[in-house]
Amino acid sequence: MPWFLACLMTHSPANDGGAVMVRSREYWCVVLADDNDAAYQKSLSLRGKILNQLSPETDGRWVVDGVSTLLALANAPAAGGEILWERADLYPSEVDERIKSKEFLRVFSSEADSQEGSDWYLCELIFAEVHDTGTHGDTVLVWVNSYLIEAPDKESAYSLAAELGSREALELGSHRCEGDSAHWEFRGLRDMARLLEAPGDGAILWFDERILPLDDVRGAVPSPATLGLRHLDLT
Repeated sequence: MPWFLACLMTHSPANDGGAVMVRSREYWCVVLADDNDAAYQKSLSLRGKILNQLSPETDGRWVVDGVSTLLALANAPAAGGEILWERADLYPSEVDERIKSKEFLRVFSSEADSQEGSDWYLCELIFAEVHDTGTHGDTVLVWVNSYLIEAPDKESAYSLAAELGSREALELGSHRCEGDSAHWEFRGLRDMARLLEAPGDGAILWFDERILPLDDVRGAVPSPATLGLRHLDLT
């Protein structure tokens, strides 16, 4: 049975209902399901669990808007395994701006110290393509790959993340880009967060919080058909 990674959008509406900007959280969860349709339904069934978690942590009402992302994972979520990835062409200065030193990572913030969590962590590792011959032009091809780490504490998790980055860069090995010889270089961490729960069927792993326009929150939730699924009842 395949594993799926799902993101559910939530927001806290203003008391007067007229706010343009709202507080939003994107909750990332993993589920086991027979197919995309079953995974979608199972992800939606986590709405109650998410709202129960939000209630003691935050003030005001919260709404779960729906599933914004549904990805089939190549492997079961495990320590050292990749769970999410992003690709971008960036200018060199933009690459540097995305790399955080240890003290600015989410897991080392004072707010993180007060939150309960598991012995699992998510680390976002930045890899940049380096051309041995030729050039990629003015920009750099960058991958931000997110991995799961199991560790007894955040210091150990940070060390394991750095080791994983160095090892993965070597394992990616030499390749060719538009006929040129190139290789991948580990540049550092974009972020690291402690998981709310250990990876397992129906587990809520982490959330990202932002202030967004309400229209953007609603627009981030596509129709089931856009996700490649048949129409499902969202009520």
